[in-house]
Amino acid sequence: MFKCTFPIVSLNVRGLRELTKRKALFLFCKGKKPNCLMIQETHLSELDANFWTNQWGDQIIFSHGSNKSAGVAICFNKFPGDIITYRSDTEGHWLIAVLKIKSHFLILVNVYGHRTTTQNKHMLDTITKIVSEFKTLHPTDLVLMGGDWNIAPDKWEDRWPSKFDSHHYNPTIEEFNGDNSLIEVWRHLHPNNKQYSWYKPNGKSKSRIDYWLSTVEILNSVSESTISKAPLTDHCMIEIRINSADKKRGNKGYWKFNSNLITNKEYCSKVKEILTEIENSDTIDYFYKKWEFAKFRIREMSFKFSKEMLKEKQKEETNLFQEISQYCSKVELNNEEKGKLMALQNKLDDLYFKKAQGAFIRLKAKWIEDGEKNSSYFSNLEKRRRENKAITSLLIDEVESNNQKIIEKEVCLFYSKLYSSEYSIVELNNFFLKKSKTPSLKLIQLLMKYVKHI
Repeated sequence: MFKCTFPIVSLNVRGLRELTKRKALFLFCKGKKPNCLMIQETHLSELDANFWTNQWGDQIIFSHGSNKSAGVAICFNKFPGDIITYRSDTEGHWLIAVLKIKSHFLILVNVYGHRTTTQNKHMLDTITKIVSEFKTLHPTDLVLMGGDWNIAPDKWEDRWPSKFDSHHYNPTIEEFNGDNSLIEVWRHLHPNNKQYSWYKPNGKSKSRIDYWLSTVEILNSVSESTISKAPLTDHCMIEIRINSADKKRGNKGYWKFNSNLITNKEYCSKVKEILTEIENSDTIDYFYKKWEFAKFRIREMSFKFSKEMLKEKQKEETNLFQEISQYCSKVELNNEEKGKLMALQNKLDDLYFKKAQGAFIRLKAKWIEDGEKNSSYFSNLEKRRRENKAITSLLIDEVESNNQKIIEKEVCLFYSKLYSSEYSIVELNNFFLKKSKTPSLKLIQLLMKYVKHI
C-alpha cells in the first residue's frame, strides 16, 4: 500500500481552552511524531481556530462544538499527502476527511461518541451514509475510523467491573461494523489481552472506549496498534502505524545553547576546568588562539552535556510511563496502589506543564504568553522590528542619501574594506601585554565573566 510508515494517534483531551494545557498536550503529541493527530473534546469555538492552527504549526481541520463540550479535530504534522475534502457535523461529534497519499485515497474518520444509544445510532447512520458517498466519488477500500466512541465493543472484556461473565458484544457497534465491513484493530492484534483506555479518577471503574475500526485493506498493512497513558487527561492515547517500510532520515537541525545550563553546578564546574586547563597550557602561545580554543572546547562540552541531560530526562519519562502502565494493567488496585498511581499521574502532568512553559520562553514573543492575540499582531510586530533595524538614511561624502540602492552599495563597500584589512600578530600580543602585567590572569577573568553572563 503506502511506501512509507504512516503513524496516526488519537486522544480525548478533555478540553484544550487553557493555554498551557494546550501547549503541553501539543508537545506531548508531537513527540509521538504522528502524521495525523485526532483529538476529541476540544471545547473549541470557531473564533479560536486560526490561533490553535498557528500554535500547532501545521494544518488543522475542525468540527466545532461549544466552548464547554464536544469538538473534534484532525491535526496534520509533516503529512506526506493531500487533503482532498472533508465534512463535519454541527455539534462537534464527527469529522470525515478524504486524504490522498501517493496514488491512494484514504477515508479518515474522527469520532466522539454521544452518551445515549439513540444519539449514537443516529450519528453512526450519518457516518455510514457519508463514507458511502465518498467511496463513490473517490474509489477506495481504505477506510480508518478512530476516536472516543463512548461505546465498549465487548461489555465483558472491555469494561471493569463487568456485569457479565462471558462475551457480551455491543449491538450498536456490531451493526455499524457489519454495514461498513470494519474490523476492530486492537482486538484483532491482541485477542487475549485486557487493557483499558479510560480510567475513572477514583479507580473504581475503567473501560476501553477509544479504539480503531478499519477495513481489511488497512488492517493487512498495520504494523502496530498501542494504548498508552497520556498527561493531563483521564483517557489514554491510542496509536496505529500503517506499513512498516523505513523512511529516510532528514538532515540534522541546528544546535542551540540552553541558557538554563548556567544554573547547573556540574556544567559550570566543567566550564571552569576547561578555562583553567587552557590558561595553564604552554602549547598555545597567543591569547587570541586561547580565546578561540576556549570557545570551541566550551561549545563541544556543552553539546555533549546537553545530550546527556536529554537522555536522562527521556529515560526518566520512559520509566514514569512504564510505572503508570504497570498499575493500569492491573485489574484491581488497592488504596495504596491508587495513591501511587495518582502521584505518578500528577508527576507526569507537571512534567508536560514545565515543557509547555519552557516552549513559551523559547518563543521569546510576549504576545503568546499574555493572551491569544491574532496572527496579524505578530506580523505587524515583526514588520516594526524589521523597519527599526533598517538604515533609512546615510551620510555619504557629506551628502545625506535616502536611496536604498545607494545605501546598500555603500554599506557593502565599507564592510568589504573593513574585513579585507590586515593586522599584525606582534602588535596584537604587545597590546595585551601592555594592558596587563599578568595577561593570562586577566584573560581568564574575562572568560569567566563571559561564561557567567551568557
